[in-house]
Amino acid sequence: MKEYEFWYSESITYKAGFVARDLDHAKELLEKVFTSGEIYLEDLPEFWSKDKGSDFDYSPENLREY
Repeated sequence: MKEYEFWYSESITYKAGFVARDLDHAKELLEKVFTSGEIYLEDLPEFWSKDKGSDFDYSPENLREY
């Protein structure tokens, strides 16, 4: 058997939520996740998420024998 390699990309869309005191506090918490990296998504208070869909991109011309 021969081995092959290829490249692909995946994009996953999530819907997520958490609790905060008010809108300003929610924005502050998301800033800590996505801008400064101080906390992880899972560290948000009562964080939840649901996978809403995914897309794959594959280019057949990238297939190569390894």
